[in-house]
Amino acid sequence: IGIMLTGVIGLAVWLLLIINRRHLSARGTRTVSAPRHSTVSYEFAKSNGHSHKMKKSGIGLLLSTPILMCFLFFVMLSMSQGGLSTFAVAAFVSVQDMSLRESQMALTVFLVGSAVGVLLGGYIADRTRHHEWVAVTGFLVTAVVVFGVGNILLSAGWVIAAMTLAGLNFGAIMPSRDMLVRAVTPEGSMGKVFGFVSTGLNLGGAITPVFFGWLMDQGEPRLLFWFSPVFMLLATVTVLAARFSQPKEAADLKT
Repeated sequence: IGIMLTGVIGLAVWLLLIINRRHLSARGTRTVSAPRHSTVSYEFAKSNGHSHKMKKSGIGLLLSTPILMCFLFFVMLSMSQGGLSTFAVAAFVSVQDMSLRESQMALTVFLVGSAVGVLLGGYIADRTRHHEWVAVTGFLVTAVVVFGVGNILLSAGWVIAAMTLAGLNFGAIMPSRDMLVRAVTPEGSMGKVFGFVSTGLNLGGAITPVFFGWLMDQGEPRLLFWFSPVFMLLATVTVLAARFSQPKEAADLKT
C-alpha cells in the first residue's frame, strides 16, 4: 500500500505540473526577461556556451520534452523490471513447467546478473559518449531474451542461462541511464531533475503489481513475457526521444 501511495502521489504532482504548465511557463518568461539593450546576461550565457538551455529553468525545465521523456523512461524501466522481479517465478512454473526451485534460480541469476551488469555498464559508460545506444542495445537484447524464455519451450538450464544474459544486459543500462539524464540537464539543475524523473520509478512501481497481478489472475502468465519486452521497447523510444530532442549544440556540450 505504501509503494502504491508513493506512486499515486508522484503521479498527482506530475499531473498538477502539466495542468499549470502554461501559467508557470508564462510566469517564468516574465521573470527572466531583461531590458532590450542589456548585454550582461547575453554575454554570460554566451561565455558558458549554452544560452539556449538557459532559457528554461524551474517548472519550465521539468516540463521540457527531454526531461519528460526521461521521466517516462524511468516509468517504463520500473515496469519492465518490476513485472519480472515480482511474477517471474510463478510465470516460469506455469509456462515452462519448471519446479519452484528452478524458477527461483532463474529469477536469482537475473537479479545477480543485473548487479554485475551495473559494474560492466559503468566501465562501458566511461568509454563512450553514446550512452543512448548503450541503453538501446541493452534493452533490445533483454527484450528479445525475455520474450524468448516465455514463448519458446526450453529446459530449466537454458532458461537460467538466458535469464543470466538478460540480467547482465539490463544492469549494463543503469550507468548510461544516469549519464543520459545528466546529458539533458543544464548545469545547476541536477538535483531537481533527478528528483523529478526518479518519481517515475515510484509511479511504475505502483502500476506494475496491479497490472501484472491482474494478468496472472486472468490465467495469462505468458503475457508477462510479452508486456515486459513491450515496456523495454517503449523505454528505447523515450531514450532516443530524450537524447535527440535536445538542440545539437547542447548535446555536443554535454558529451
